[in-house]
Amino acid sequence: KGEETVYGISPHARFKGDGHIVYPDLGNNGVFHSNRGFATIEGVEEYELLMLASKKNKAAAKALAMKLAPSFNNFNDDADLLENLRIELFELCES
Repeated sequence: KGEETVYGISPHARFKGDGHIVYPDLGNNGVFHSNRGFATIEGVEEYELLMLASKKNKAAAKALAMKLAPSFNNFNDDADLLENLRIELFELCES
């Protein structure tokens, strides 16, 4: 009814964060990628790297993952730690 659709984080949402992977870009017949979309891509890449590292050294790969997230509800969100662990993960994959 003439209302413009607003995309983004709703203050009334029961979850916090970006609710969509992509948003429509009607003007260009495409999509805009959301922060959630980028985080999903990075998570899939990290999972694949962990699987590759596990083939080389399962114990080392698990120990590396446990440094960041010992359990579903217990994780570290320190960006510097995450970057250092990503470097260690790449090094483990290369060994």
